[in-house]
Amino acid sequence: MTITQQELESRLWDAANALRGPVDPADFKTYVFPMLFWKWISDTWVHEC
Repeated sequence: MTITQQELESRLWDAANALRGPVDPADFKTYVFPMLFWKWISDTWVHEC
């Protein structure tokens, strides 16, 4: 399944908006750091292979 850049951005924006309500801004690190780590691992894996 492939999605366009615009669809991806829309889904990510919707997810960010969903989190904005119930999550205290100081707690965003709980969600963002694991995603950044996963992205780093993914990029490193692609680069090394």
